[in-house]
Amino acid sequence: MKKKILIFTSLIAILISSSLSARTIIRPKTPVVLKPSVVRSKTINQVITKDIVFELDELNISGTLTLPAGDGYYPLVIIDTSTSEKEKDFNRAIDYFVSDLTDEGIASFTFDYDEIEKIDYSTIIQLTDYLGEQEEINQSRIGLLGWDEGANNVLLAAVNSSSQKFESIAIWSPSLLNENKSSTKFVVSYKKSFAVNRGFGWRGPKPISKKIVYTNNLKDTLDYIKDLKIPVASFYGTADDSDTISMSKKINELSSNYRSKLIAIKDANHTYDYFTKDSSKFDELKENTVNWFIDTLK
Repeated sequence: MKKKILIFTSLIAILISSSLSARTIIRPKTPVVLKPSVVRSKTINQVITKDIVFELDELNISGTLTLPAGDGYYPLVIIDTSTSEKEKDFNRAIDYFVSDLTDEGIASFTFDYDEIEKIDYSTIIQLTDYLGEQEEINQSRIGLLGWDEGANNVLLAAVNSSSQKFESIAIWSPSLLNENKSSTKFVVSYKKSFAVNRGFGWRGPKPISKKIVYTNNLKDTLDYIKDLKIPVASFYGTADDSDTISMSKKINELSSNYRSKLIAIKDANHTYDYFTKDSSKFDELKENTVNWFIDTLK
């Protein structure tokens, strides 16, 4: 059973700078204030979930906040998987990871998978402002996890927040947009909507936020990592046939924090073999990631 609190919030204002110079960091000009209007509470067992819906740029964004049951003041991990509702099998893997975090006394927030293409780094910044005000959340102990294209969002959120809102980042198989899209095997369509085609048999072209492309069309996401002061754990599978291995190594090379790590999962592919009958590689990824957040957030 679950405890669900439905929170409807409205966004007061947000203006995002649209210009990007050689070394300019884009920041929200107006702080975002999200105010809950309806709260309903019910506690069951050892896990509490809160279904959150808020309005952002005329879109409804929703997700789930998962908390250990009982009174507490918990660290939080915000998760951007870049996966969609069509990829339910991998989404279940993320749910298992969330459960492991909860067992260790760490709260988490996951965006609803059918909303994921609407998300960009500014969404994460605004969400963090709201979640940090919740009585169960330790706002000085917030981390980020990004998988695949979600790595763009979490890295840019950390760099572009007006103050240091985040304590650490974990990246799974990063696929970072850069100026030379062809070098990262990205195919971007400028017709009806933007889409990313990674050429995987298990996933066709996936919608991607236009803001991500607009933000990164002049600079590499990697270039922003030099501005990061917090530790980054960059994970990759040694059997990944995409370009994420080189990106993982570059992230670690550019990170200035001495606690940053480069962690290889031996013989794992881009999804850490989750779609095979052998879950050992994904289990290794989960364990290492949970330990990372225990070390950096608790």
